[in-house]
Amino acid sequence: GGGVRETGRLTPLMVAAMHNRNECFQWIMTTMRTTSSKVLEAKDADGRTALFHASSSGCLPAVASLLVAGADTGVRDANGDSPALRAAVSGHGEALELLLLRDCEGGDIALSNNQGKLAIVEAAAGGHLECVEVLLEAGACIDDPDEETDSTALIKAAKAGHLDMVDFCIAAGANVNRENQEGMTALKCACSEGHPGVVQALVSGNADIDLCDFSCGFTPLIVASMRGHTEVVSLLVAAGADVNAVDEWGKTPLFAAAHSDHVEIVMLLVQAGANINATDEDGDTPLTEAVTGGSERVVRLLVELGADLNGKSKYGRSALVWAVDHGNKSMVRVLLEGGADPNARDDEGMRVIHMARKEGLEDIEELLVSFGGRWGSRRASAAG
Repeated sequence: GGGVRETGRLTPLMVAAMHNRNECFQWIMTTMRTTSSKVLEAKDADGRTALFHASSSGCLPAVASLLVAGADTGVRDANGDSPALRAAVSGHGEALELLLLRDCEGGDIALSNNQGKLAIVEAAAGGHLECVEVLLEAGACIDDPDEETDSTALIKAAKAGHLDMVDFCIAAGANVNRENQEGMTALKCACSEGHPGVVQALVSGNADIDLCDFSCGFTPLIVASMRGHTEVVSLLVAAGADVNAVDEWGKTPLFAAAHSDHVEIVMLLVQAGANINATDEDGDTPLTEAVTGGSERVVRLLVELGADLNGKSKYGRSALVWAVDHGNKSMVRVLLEGGADPNARDDEGMRVIHMARKEGLEDIEELLVSFGGRWGSRRASAAG
């Protein structure tokens, strides 16, 4: 029965608490010998006591009864979670408040676990506003980071798209430009996940709109362009984000959008003043980025917008060379129709028509000839 300790197994007391069956729970508490420490602190296979299960399920009367009976609030399960941490993660503010009141009376407050998860950060990630308020009232700091990723409540709330929580954190004085261990701020997280409302709130809250991360030099606009979040890109552009900011490889937001086939974002960025012929550290352009990314729609758009079709990287490769190298006939046609040089050469001096013959791309070879491609002096060697 409920008065017998069953190490590693669920007791009736645990089951009642787990399923929020308060009447059953109270019956067990009043009719069986459940006030001894052995019964109260019995643990299941995961090291969780009845108080853990009551805290996780939000069974408030059960939490109160267990605390009155002297249940240990500082006990930890196999993950290092405490009952208070479980209540915070599960979004049970009233249960959390009861647990913290006991802790303040001399109990062991345990609001982080073995994985470095922190109660206020996890509560924010789950959108549990009441729990965050309770934790702040108990002395937690809004900018306390977890040890797992060095993320704060604001960063996790922004990533999850919890607008109310983001607004609350900003109003509570959270540092809007703090980075986690991956160099992600709340704004970059919101841009990456595509949460326009959160992005607007952070921009209005004075988040640095052009802050580069320390790992790759990505700005919020680069991140949003890469992930294809058109509405977020539009918001950032309207807020004055630098459309020609570069990452550590010299690539602008236009490169990111072009490579990933985000044609609407490409147009939006160009209309906002993005340099259509910008070059990265290798001398590649958004056009060559679109070609190597396989985005024919973006290639066609950039051609229509007047991109330089014959510009070469520092390795001597033009967009057409890349298109032939990838064996993409339709893209080769788009470039040739736009005015690309049909006799362009690769970085070893081989004409594109020789490249096509070497790879057995007869249809591309014929297409190049129809646009004026010539064999020149290397025909025999290429054919052989």
